[in-house]
Amino acid sequence: MNTSLHRSSTRAGLLVASALFCSLPGLLSAEEALSTTAQQFDETVQHDDSVSAATRISARFTTLAGSSQNATALVTGLHDGTAVTLTTTAANGTVTKTVFQPATGKLGYGNTFISLALAQESLAKAGITAPTSAQLVAALNGGSVTGSSGTAVTLPGVLTLRAAGQGWGDIAQTLNVKLGRVVSDLHVANHEMEKPEQPKMKETAVRAESAAKTGQAAAGPQTAARSESSGRPDWAGHSSLPNPGHMPRPGRP
Repeated sequence: MNTSLHRSSTRAGLLVASALFCSLPGLLSAEEALSTTAQQFDETVQHDDSVSAATRISARFTTLAGSSQNATALVTGLHDGTAVTLTTTAANGTVTKTVFQPATGKLGYGNTFISLALAQESLAKAGITAPTSAQLVAALNGGSVTGSSGTAVTLPGVLTLRAAGQGWGDIAQTLNVKLGRVVSDLHVANHEMEKPEQPKMKETAVRAESAAKTGQAAAGPQTAARSESSGRPDWAGHSSLPNPGHMPRPGRP
């Protein structure tokens, strides 16, 4: 065996192993942050009913799913572990339905968000930003898609990898996508999910203030009348004057 060739291959192997080892702490840190944020996300949406939660989360994946209806179907299906029906309407009006069963069981809303975000990243890496229903299913459950370059790309499927027991860091590494971006997106989404409560509180305060003003306006004329009549003799405003004989006379000095 060529000694120099053996040394070169050994050196290359050590470099690859070193690179993987150096990236491991950052990957583990990102996965830990992702898990924590996902838990916070679940706690944030637990006060919503299932329909409201699915609608609010799906708003971030409308472009990925092709429509708000498909996005809601994806979020609901992944969260409940039930079959998902994706509907596509062609330019000529032809409607096509694609049905698939998520490879995982039930997922929390945080993990549902992560799954869709990673699927979106894997498709974007292949040059696909507005996927067809078939391409979206491939990104989630695995399959082959045609990339922007026209070449076939095999996707292992985010949900399939998750069902096999891989953590989000391992899945991101398998897909060769950045986990940090998903962490950032989930953090922003978590912050936005908390915002709707603030307008409600403000609306309640405005209503209370409006009601108080309305009450004051209603009481205003009466109050003004009382104020106007104060200090006037009892006979003021009557059509007839009092009998002079009954009027009190000033005392003599």
